Amino acid sequence: MSETRNLVRIFIASPSDVQKERGIADTVVNELNTTIGDTYNIRLETKKWENNTYPAIGEYPQDVINEQIGDYDIFVGIMKHKFGSPTLHADSGTEEEFNRAYDNYKNDGTCKNLMLFFNKESLPQDTDFEQFKKVLNFKQKLSSKGILYKEYENDDKFEKEFRITLCACIKNIYGRSANIIRNDSGFVSTYLSDEFSQYLNSSGNLFTHSSGLDISLEDIYVPLNLKILDNETKTEKRTNIEDLTSALDIDGILYNIVGGESSGKTALCKYLFKRYFNQDLFPVLLSGSDINSNIRLDNIIRVVNDKIGKQYSSISISATLEKSNNNRFILIIDDFQKSAKGNDKYWKLLVSNIESLFSNIIIVGDVSLPNDELSAYPPFENFEKFHILEFGADLRNKLVEKWYAIGIDTSIESRNEMRKKIDYATRYIKTILGKNFIPAVPIYILGILQSLESVKQSSENYSLHGFYYEHLINDALFHAVDNQKNIGFYRKFLTKLCYGFFYENRKSVSIDEFDE
Repeated sequence: MSETRNLVRIFIASPSDVQKERGIADTVVNELNTTIGDTYNIRLETKKWENNTYPAIGEYPQDVINEQIGDYDIFVGIMKHKFGSPTLHADSGTEEEFNRAYDNYKNDGTCKNLMLFFNKESLPQDTDFEQFKKVLNFKQKLSSKGILYKEYENDDKFEKEFRITLCACIKNIYGRSANIIRNDSGFVSTYLSDEFSQYLNSSGNLFTHSSGLDISLEDIYVPLNLKILDNETKTEKRTNIEDLTSALDIDGILYNIVGGESSGKTALCKYLFKRYFNQDLFPVLLSGSDINSNIRLDNIIRVVNDKIGKQYSSISISATLEKSNNNRFILIIDDFQKSAKGNDKYWKLLVSNIESLFSNIIIVGDVSLPNDELSAYPPFENFEKFHILEFGADLRNKLVEKWYAIGIDTSIESRNEMRKKIDYATRYIKTILGKNFIPAVPIYILGILQSLESVKQSSENYSLHGFYYEHLINDALFHAVDNQKNIGFYRKFLTKLCYGFFYENRKSVSIDEFDE
C-alpha cells in the first residue's frame, strides 16, 4: 500500500537576479524530502511562477500569477541588488507577493511562516542604485514590522542558511518539541532519557564559576574549526563543525575527525548528538570501547540497539541488519582507537562492517588513528577526513564572551563593565598562549579564565606565574584522578591544606588532621 504524505507548499518569490538561489532552493527541498520528509511524513514542494503558472488574462500580469500560484504554507523571499518592476498595488511583483503572504499570515493563517533572505556581497559596477535603494527600503519596512530576515554572502552560504532555516521552520510548524517517528499505530514522540540528557549537558565538573551556578556544556561550548585533510590538493582548507553538520547529504555522510589530547573530542561528540537530534534525526553515541573484539555485523547491531535503549525513551524503532532501514540513524563513535580492544588490525574490517549497516557515520579519535597514505590497511578510504584545530582569536573571543555571560544580570552589571572584563581576559589569554607553554584548546583556555577569577592580579608577571602553577596542578589532577567528577573535591582539599601552611604559618600537619 502506498503511503500518503501531507503536502507542504513553499512559494519562492524573488526578482530576476537570483536565479541561482532559486535553483538551490529546489535542490535543498528535494534533499529534505528524503530526511525530515520521512521524519514528519510530509512532502515538500516548491511553487514558482516559472513552473506553476501559464499564459492567461487577468486585471494585470501580477494578478494572473497571484491567482495561479494560489495558497501555500511557507513564503520564501530572496533579494540581491534588484527590486523589480512596479505592479498595480506595489513597487514590484516580489513586494506584492510578500504583502499578500504577510496578510495571509496575519489574518487567516493560510501562510504559516515567512522567510526572507538578502544577499550582502559587494555591489558590482553595473548596479542600478535606484533599484538597490528600493531593496534597502524594503529591508527597513520588514524591520518596522518586526520581521527577522537572514543575510548571506554567496551561493554556498545561501544553501546552508536556507537549509538550516527551513529545517527549523518545518520542525516548528509540524514538530512536537521532540523527534517524531511514524509507525503503523500512528505518531510516537521520542525523548532522550533523563540520565543521558544529564550526560550530554555535563561539562565534566572540571570548572567552577564565580556566579556559583553549575556550568553546563552548552554554557561554554564553541563549535570547533576543522582542517580538511585532502590528499589530492596541497592547499589547506578549513571548515567549522557547525557548517559541516548543517544537514545530511542524500547519500549519507562519512566523517573521520581526529584531534590531539584535550582537544575537545568528547565534547564535540556530545555537540554532534544534540545538533542532529535538534534536526529531528536519530543520533546514537558510542565509545570505541563498546565494540570489543567481536566485530561481526550482528554484534554491532546489538551494541547500537543497546545504546538506543539507554539514550532514548519511548522509541519505537531499532537498528537492523538491513542498511535501508537504518537511514534515520546517525552513528557517532568517540574514542574509536579503543575499538576492537585497540587492535588496529581489525579496524578496516570493523569500519567496512559499520558502513554496510549505516549510511551516516561520524568516527572521532585521537591522532593515533592510521593515515590512509601510511597504512597498509586504511580503514577510512570512503570517509571525508578532518583534524581539530586549536582555537584562533575568533573562537577564543567567543569562548570568553560565553564565560562572562554565565549568570550575568545586565540590569546589575552594565554591558560596558562586562566588555572590560572580556577585553582584559582576551589580552591575558593571548599573552599566555603566546608563550607556547600550553595549547590553545578549550580546556586550558577555560582554566585561564577560572584562574583570572580566583586570583587578585597584583602585577602581570605575578598573574602569569600564578596561572602556570595552577595549570600544572590542574593538569596533574586531570591525569591522576580516575573519576573526573572528583577533581573539584581534590582542588578544594589542596586549597584548604595550602591555607593551613601559608596563612597559619605552619610547617607540618599531623596524620590525624590530614585524615580529618
